[in-house]
Amino acid sequence: MSVKWTEEQQAVISLRGKNLLVSAAAGSGKTAVLVERILSLITDPEHPVNLDELLVVTFTRAAAGEMKERIGAALEKKLTEDPGNVHLQQQGALLHHAQISTIHGFCTSVIQNYYQRIDLDPGYRIGDENELSMIKREVLGNVIEDRYAQNRPEFLDFSESFASGKSDGRLEDLVLQVYEQAVSEPWPGEWLEQCRKASAVTTEEELENIPWMQAVLTEAENRKESIRLLQEKNLEDMRREDAPSCYADNIAYDRDAVDALCSCCTYEDYRRTLTEWEKTRLSSRRLQKGEDPGLKEQIKNRHNRIWDQIAVLRGQYFSRTLQEILQEMQDTDPFMQELVQLTSDFITAFGEEKRKRNLCDFSDLEHFALRILLEKTEDGTLRRTDAARELSRRYAAVMIDEYQDSNYIQEALLAAVSGNEEGRNNRFMVGDIKQSIYGFRQARPDLFLEKYHSYPPFQGKNGQGEQEGQTVPAGREAKKCSGEQSLRIDLFQNFRSRPQVLDTVNALFRKLMVPEFGGITYDDAAALHYGAAYYPDSPDPDFPDSELLLLDRGSEEFQEDHGRDVMMEAEARMVAAKIRKIQREGWVWDKNTEAFRRPEWKDFAVLLRSVSGWADVFVKVLNEEGVPAYSLSREGYFSAMEVVLVLDYLRILDNPRQEIPFAAVLHSPIGNLTDTEMALLKTTFPESPVYEAAEKFAQSDLSAEEMPESVSGKEAEERAALKNKLQAFFETYHQLRAQISFTAVHDLVQEVLDRTGFGDYAASMPAGEQRRANLDMLTEKAYAFEQMGNYGLFSFIRYIERMNRYQIDEGEVNLYSENENIVRVMTIHKSKGLEFPIVFVSGLGKQFNLSDQKGNILLNSRLGIGLEDFHPETRTKHSTLQRSAIALQNSLESRAEELRVLYVALTRAKEKLIMTGVVTDAAGMPEPEDIIPYADLTGARCYLDWILPARPEDRKILDTQIISGGFLKEEEERTAENYIGNLRKIPGDQPAGKERETDPDTDGLSLTGEAGASSEEGKTEGQILQTLRRITAFSYPYSRAASLPAKMTVSELKKAEFEEMQEDRGKEMYPAEEMVPYIPAFMREKKLPEETTGASRGTIWHHFLQTFDYGQIKDTETEAADLEGEVRREKERMLDDGILSPADAAAISERKMAVFLSSNLGERMLRAARKGGLRREQPFVLDVPADEIDSSWPADEKILVQGIIDAYFEEEGSFVLVDYKTDRVHTGDGRDLVEKYRTQLLFYRRALEQITGTPVRETWLYSFALGKMIRV
Repeated sequence: MSVKWTEEQQAVISLRGKNLLVSAAAGSGKTAVLVERILSLITDPEHPVNLDELLVVTFTRAAAGEMKERIGAALEKKLTEDPGNVHLQQQGALLHHAQISTIHGFCTSVIQNYYQRIDLDPGYRIGDENELSMIKREVLGNVIEDRYAQNRPEFLDFSESFASGKSDGRLEDLVLQVYEQAVSEPWPGEWLEQCRKASAVTTEEELENIPWMQAVLTEAENRKESIRLLQEKNLEDMRREDAPSCYADNIAYDRDAVDALCSCCTYEDYRRTLTEWEKTRLSSRRLQKGEDPGLKEQIKNRHNRIWDQIAVLRGQYFSRTLQEILQEMQDTDPFMQELVQLTSDFITAFGEEKRKRNLCDFSDLEHFALRILLEKTEDGTLRRTDAARELSRRYAAVMIDEYQDSNYIQEALLAAVSGNEEGRNNRFMVGDIKQSIYGFRQARPDLFLEKYHSYPPFQGKNGQGEQEGQTVPAGREAKKCSGEQSLRIDLFQNFRSRPQVLDTVNALFRKLMVPEFGGITYDDAAALHYGAAYYPDSPDPDFPDSELLLLDRGSEEFQEDHGRDVMMEAEARMVAAKIRKIQREGWVWDKNTEAFRRPEWKDFAVLLRSVSGWADVFVKVLNEEGVPAYSLSREGYFSAMEVVLVLDYLRILDNPRQEIPFAAVLHSPIGNLTDTEMALLKTTFPESPVYEAAEKFAQSDLSAEEMPESVSGKEAEERAALKNKLQAFFETYHQLRAQISFTAVHDLVQEVLDRTGFGDYAASMPAGEQRRANLDMLTEKAYAFEQMGNYGLFSFIRYIERMNRYQIDEGEVNLYSENENIVRVMTIHKSKGLEFPIVFVSGLGKQFNLSDQKGNILLNSRLGIGLEDFHPETRTKHSTLQRSAIALQNSLESRAEELRVLYVALTRAKEKLIMTGVVTDAAGMPEPEDIIPYADLTGARCYLDWILPARPEDRKILDTQIISGGFLKEEEERTAENYIGNLRKIPGDQPAGKERETDPDTDGLSLTGEAGASSEEGKTEGQILQTLRRITAFSYPYSRAASLPAKMTVSELKKAEFEEMQEDRGKEMYPAEEMVPYIPAFMREKKLPEETTGASRGTIWHHFLQTFDYGQIKDTETEAADLEGEVRREKERMLDDGILSPADAAAISERKMAVFLSSNLGERMLRAARKGGLRREQPFVLDVPADEIDSSWPADEKILVQGIIDAYFEEEGSFVLVDYKTDRVHTGDGRDLVEKYRTQLLFYRRALEQITGTPVRETWLYSFALGKMIRV
């Protein structure tokens, strides 16, 4: 059955030759439409394009993967309908090479193809986030130290003013804050320079035109309009017959003051007017007969709100003259110069350190790609490079998903590779401004808004387009674009949610989303329209109605204790009670069975603004209430007990003389010492440190002469038991400590877990699966640490300590799949793109995080850097107007994003939406309002500040319920009953009606280990003991397979076989290199040239041979010296192109390479290269039966074997395989090389024949050490 697209969706799919902006509302099928547009482009009957001619940028890698899967499935479907279509077959082959990726994936592709343009080593790697954070701190510390060493008064004053204290931590935070803002800009250096110049303004005219001053004036205009509306309402009410006549003079005075305010235009106009007009005291005369006291209260309230807003304008923004503001800027200018210069120096130093380590971060990827695609002319304008024009010709369409979360850098990158400059309007942007919630990642929703207001709307038969009377936000002019160039299409139909959910969302946001606050009018074009016609009516017609549950903190039950933690837990219990009630009485529609059913746990989601401090409480309470719940925390990994203990063990392996870690390990399940034994240890050797005391006790013979006279027989037994424990502990400890010098850290961590048994112990504890996963993650962290080029246990411990110091905590491991039958507790951000049948949006009373409006310095992309005005001599400070303006702008942007976050949360629900929160006093809640004043919108401190005045009065649209604390007492008795009942019920992930399968080994045992209720009376103690023995004696029959590797490299296979061969021979053919102790840089007397190791020499030679241009070798019959000259010139070319470093080039012997080229094998490879038949560095993956690798492994298991073939070429219809070796050789004929690498080459041969279907007739080793070719 074909999909029936709406008119707007069809337009998105089929329109060509225009830049398209698709404003896709929540649940409007945007991804399906985007995939269909891609399919329509590649199957266009007149102008089909290839998949690799499309650039599709997604927000996440998961989204890119999903899109490729959808496209692949659609192509397969079309091929089944038309199996002979060659073009479709080609698209299937091109899918894996299609440029469907994140912006960073696109940048990586650009860099890999054009790295020589920016003098970048192509062997760079993306640094681990933890690694980069620590490098940042180290580099910045050095930069600051250099500044102190210069002893400049300007820097010392800056440091004292903005980062006083015992450490430079605050100063580092300030610089990193500015750095993060700068690198989010396309040209960081220019942004910093603009900040520097803006600080040096000297005239009033310049001041009036500066961006942050314009932001202050825009705020005054918006507040002025809000004040005017309040005043008009008061004037209207005062014309009523029942109006309070006592207020007539006051309201007339207000009218004159507001009129004067409305006539202001410049800063000085506002300052004079706001200074001249003062609030008057309302008349205290009594009401006359017939006058309405309720109306009087409303007028009084509006009068106070008018003057409150006037007071804000006067106090925060218009209290200073222009000359005073200029003086402030003059005072802070030296501080600004220091901060900007310090940040610039750090950017340079950090860049150099990354280049030295051959590291990049994600910001580098964007900036490197930008430098490749755009260049600046002498007059400072930007122009596209040849690389950009080349890519532009390649891409038939440039498409970006989630465009509302794009930033200025990404906009510049995608514009550079689009066809706009050549007149090919091929940009396609899809997103929803109402779901732009990634400001903390430097998303710039104004990019979307600019096009939203400037692109002409699509006018279809439905007439959906720009609504009459829709306004453009203040300070933004709409740019008219020709309909031939650009078009905006609104996808407004929602195919996700029931109409009850949509009615609630629309009712709230029609009042909350306005142009001056968020940039968009929530009109019919922006509203959600019901499109999910597949929903039948619910068996309970009232069930789908949305609810707002408000817990009243002012109720009697909370009078004694209504602290934050108490109320959070009470709200969680309220949610748990509601979930249980819905599971008993609610209904959800199952699309698979096309029938209604009772909700399962996985149908519920609890969305929170932040998991920190909230998720743990909700999960704990929900589980206590019998509701299985889980939340993936982003914190707490390094504080998990099992992780702390293993890290302590690693610390004492590195250095046993650490009192606290050693005592902690002894007292843990690893050492197994009790409190009494720990006390006995210290009292026996009170003067010795714990490590020495334990060693002495373990080595003591406990003879009678060493025993104190007062020791009894029982105490002697205790001492003997303690000695045995310590001996067992030290036996394992010393064995592990002896392995440190030659064992990789990740292997050492695994050894600790296995040898001490703590890995299994942790797995047997409560939440054992989670604990074991956390320990496995520690092993992975150790492996990642080594992949960064680090080594050694000492370095790993310091690495972990720095992660703790810099608060880099990734949270615990996620054990649950998306199909697990549990309630999800997650952040709203995490829920974006997801949907759930029943959604709770909780914690609505939690105050917003407004930290971006606090601090000594504030930052804004458009307004720059705002500083406090410090006076070190008097130790006084105050906020400058620039800082206040930036605080204002950040507040507006932050709250506008919070409003969009709320929109995302409410639109996740498919069938039912429940909002919950705590109100201070239900009796004092604001009444619903038709129009919410600007000041109330922009001054909200929590979501309830918006929801309560915007809530509809129709209870069918939103049923508002006040819940008192009394419900907790009512639930207490049910809680234990329900919880116990749930333990006895069928597990939630089993289908209803299916009996629990019993295990003969465990049936009859309860959770406490005693006989279960069903069979407790019939079992004797002996029977129970027999059952327990049978359980503990169980041996897993497939333990051998558990250690089977999923994948091996050919090098690993070679190494395993070679080691086995060495054991059989009883002697070592290649002695291991002598271990050279690592000497820290600061302890070296002088820097010596590093000797290239065997492994690195081999890597350099392979890299050289991979990139060697055989085409420039004219004739191998020439003199050897001439051939060496050819090699020398090729090395110089590689040096110039950055392919080789000077150290790498020095490791390449021109003589050895010339000998190779003049050999029979070298000549044959040269001939093949000239014909284009030489292939180098061919990767492969083989599926090999396990018993072929190790005869003891099961034959029915498969292992993936991967490797890279150095070179092969075709001769007379078959292949010749070549492998280069730089090893030192001990036999003149190279027999030892053949023995060592035979397995490796056999796998290469097998792989090449299997991949190509062409036989390999010759296999050769070439030894550069011997200068000869060896046939295998």
